[in-house]
Amino acid sequence: MTSLYWFRNDLRLYDQPSFKNACAQATRLLPVFIHDSTHVAPTRWGFERLGPHRKYALRSALQALKVQLRQQQSDLLEYAGDPCQTLIALAKQVGAKTIFCEDIAAPDEQQQVIRLRQAGRLDRQRPLALEYDKLKLTENNGARFDDLKTDPR
Repeated sequence: MTSLYWFRNDLRLYDQPSFKNACAQATRLLPVFIHDSTHVAPTRWGFERLGPHRKYALRSALQALKVQLRQQQSDLLEYAGDPCQTLIALAKQVGAKTIFCEDIAAPDEQQQVIRLRQAGRLDRQRPLALEYDKLKLTENNGARFDDLKTDPR
């Protein structure tokens, strides 16, 4: 089964329960990060949601994540736009039936999950499943992630 793993705020592999769960369930897992277009659009007060320091930290964390994924013979797909629309289009394009992600207890992030659940039909017979934060620690395509360590800095 081809699945997508949507990296949101937690850009680590080590002790990342939802990523490990995705690895355990998917036969082919495509890691994805979406640069949310609302984060670069000016707020109603005229400033961007992400300042220069946060942008730098995000770029650094994404680069570190790419290195770690490449060490596991994988890579990170990066897109820009509306996360829900982008994920649904990508899932259709690659034939993914499941999108995994971390659970984030914040209103905007919860709304994204609701939108994906409501709009995420890939075809009439199979609804798109969205799963997150299940604590299974196993493997993906023979590569073990239990021993993978990430420097949190």
